[in-house]
Amino acid sequence: MANHFVLGNGGLLINFNGHANITDLYFPYVGHKNHVGGHLCGLAVLTPHETLWLGDGWESCSASR
Repeated sequence: MANHFVLGNGGLLINFNGHANITDLYFPYVGHKNHVGGHLCGLAVLTPHETLWLGDGWESCSASR
């Protein structure tokens, strides 16, 4: 399957599919072990007041839950 978004800096490579799920994560260098291992993973952004999940759109989850 083709990756829709690729994020990397030479030491870290992250591939995302069309639903914004992480399909591949390579660290500490590209070509090293794929840390996702063929599973799909979500991406979250943590702020002091809430957690924002990236997926089929942003969803806000209260940190106090």
